[in-house]
Amino acid sequence: MNCFYHQQVIAVGVCSSCGRGLCSECCTVVGKRLACRESCEGDVECFNKLREFAERAPERAKQQIREGKRVVIAVCIFLLIFGGIPLVLSLINGRDATFWAMAYACIVLLSIGAITWSQKSARQADDTVSRD
Repeated sequence: MNCFYHQQVIAVGVCSSCGRGLCSECCTVVGKRLACRESCEGDVECFNKLREFAERAPERAKQQIREGKRVVIAVCIFLLIFGGIPLVLSLINGRDATFWAMAYACIVLLSIGAITWSQKSARQADDTVSRD
């Protein structure tokens, strides 16, 4: 293969953007890729940035999943702690605590469900990200 711009010169590589053969005079290295000097350098630089972004995406996804799981757990702990206050106050004051007991039972069940769901979805997402 010969250089696209200098037909008599043997090409040393191919442009990563346009695919043309290039001699050492016509090519430049952008990142780890060859590009046509002064015409495809910007395209190859954009491609390099896009590829770097895509390579980091799985780790960012795992981090966001872990952060979401922590938020769910924190909210559930908050509800469990402060949701029981009316129940305790009703019991201390000798009032009928049936409503508050049922409400607190709902909070406990919802919290258990939310934590279980967040852990299950985090495991599934980790498996999906690991496979890719």
